[in-house]
Amino acid sequence: MKVAIDYGTGKKPLPTMTTPQIKQAVAVMDCIGRLIPQEGVDYDVEIVFKDGSPYSVSMGVIALTDKGEWWKKYVMEFIKRYPPTIENPPQAIQEVKDEEIMS
Repeated sequence: MKVAIDYGTGKKPLPTMTTPQIKQAVAVMDCIGRLIPQEGVDYDVEIVFKDGSPYSVSMGVIALTDKGEWWKKYVMEFIKRYPPTIENPPQAIQEVKDEEIMS
């Protein structure tokens, strides 16, 4: 979360917040957190393996609420673009070794 203040000439980071600002920021983040779908509440995932083939698998998202229905569309679209693999995906942040930091 980033917090800024607009002085009319542009936004600048807000170094400290007052109690009312903290309460408002908490309310906003709480609201956003409630919009995130939760497995078991808003949707379930079903994974089906075919008999006799450990490599044949299918999955589905079962929507339980309107958030779950939206999440199902989102997840299914991205699984088409980026299908799951057995290998670990590349890391978003590369690991830096101690030797590289010291040089």
